[in-house]
Order: sequence, then C-alpha cells, then structure tokens
Amino acid sequence: MTGRYIVTPFPIDTADPEDIAFQLTAEALDIPEEQGILKSEVERTLIVLRGIFDPSDRRFKSYFAELLALSRYGLIGPTAQPKQALDTLGNLQKRIFDMEKGRIISQHMTTIILRLALFLSSFLMAGFLAVSLAPLAGFAAPALREVQALVFVLPGLLIGLAFSSFLRCRAVTFFDLHAIDADRFSPFMRGAFALVVLIISAAFLKAGVFEILVGDVRLSSFDADGLSAFVFGAVVGFAQEPIISRIESIGKGVGKEP
Repeated sequence: MTGRYIVTPFPIDTADPEDIAFQLTAEALDIPEEQGILKSEVERTLIVLRGIFDPSDRRFKSYFAELLALSRYGLIGPTAQPKQALDTLGNLQKRIFDMEKGRIISQHMTTIILRLALFLSSFLMAGFLAVSLAPLAGFAAPALREVQALVFVLPGLLIGLAFSSFLRCRAVTFFDLHAIDADRFSPFMRGAFALVVLIISAAFLKAGVFEILVGDVRLSSFDADGLSAFVFGAVVGFAQEPIISRIESIGKGVGKEP
C-alpha cells in the first residue's frame, strides 16, 4: 500500500517537538481507511502524552520517538504498513498505560484526598465555631453527643468519598490518563454535594422515613453513637459515585436532545 502522507515532527526548529505534522502528498487522491485510523489514533495518543508529560521529559521524548517512527512506517512510501503500525501503536499504548497508571492514579488520589480534607475540615471548623457560639446567641448549648456526631461523621464521609474515587480510578483506560476526572464534579463540588446528601439523609433517618442497618449498626443512631456516625458518613460518601454518575448521564442525555 502506498502511503498518502508526509510525516514530520512539529515544531521542526526545536529540540523538544511535541506534535507530529501529517501532510498529504501531492499524489494523494484518497485516504485508505487504515491510514486515516492510524493518523487519528496517533493524534489521540499524543494528546494523552502531552497531558501527563512535559515535552522536555525524557519519557515523553522516548514515547514520541516511537510514535513518530510507527507513523512513518504506516503512512509513508510505497510500502506503507498501516495495519502493522496500528498493532504496534496498540502495544505502545498498553505499555505506557501499564508503566504510568500507578503514578498518575496515585497523584490524582493524593490531590482528591487533600482537597476533600481541606473542604471538610473547613466545614468541621465552622461546625465547632457554631457550637461554641450557640450559647452566646441565645441558643441552647448542643449536647455532647451532637458534637461527637459531627466529629465522627465527617471523617467517615471523607473516607467514603476517597474510596469511591479510587474505585473510579480502577476503571480508567489509556485515553483517561491525562484527565481522569475531566467529566466529573470537582473535589469541592463533590464534597458540597456529599454534605447536602448527608444532611437530607440525616433528616430522613431521624424522621423515621427509612432506616439503614449495616451489620449491627443502626445509622439512625448517628447522633448518639460514634461508630454509627462514622459508618453513616462512609455510606453517604461511598454512594456519591453512582449518584453523580446518574446525574451526569441524565445531563448528557438532556444535552443531546434536539
């Protein structure tokens, strides 16, 4: 098969090119399907690499050189081999994914946990401030058990949110590496949404609308028992992933309506 492209690194006049330029040859009247697919897949792969590496990084340079070589192999000259180049590209993507996913997921989870901890700690401090100032404002001083519930429920919520985020990370693919949560709520939005769900669930539990048992732990006792409060927070946090996924799927469906 004759290649239809001229393939060059871009920019040409730099020691650290970060893109590959694909230019059709003068003789190209049509583009074979395999060559079009190869070009598209190489471009998608480059987007991922630029998202996880700086162009001056040694690993980026190594992967970039392999991408450039297989692009030329599959798209240039009278003996272009796009099918074999696609197979090679698939192996390269798998190798990059296997080598880099642990580091990227670890960095992502660290960022998520720190931001959630900051948000929930701020809420916890605000809660303690409200408890301390309540008598000065003429309100009855909160009972010790209510303060205890606040102390235990928020760490449980943080752990539940972190665990649900980790489970999502386990399902990422190569093309998610550069933007694992690009289509998700930000950590602060996730924390705020979790607090809203927590407050609504707490109101329903105390009103007797429903009851949840986790083993021998009765979640409606969250304001009287530290373990119940912790488990209640963890359950609400863990439930955020399916709830948010459902909300986002509904939003995407509405956006597609004519």
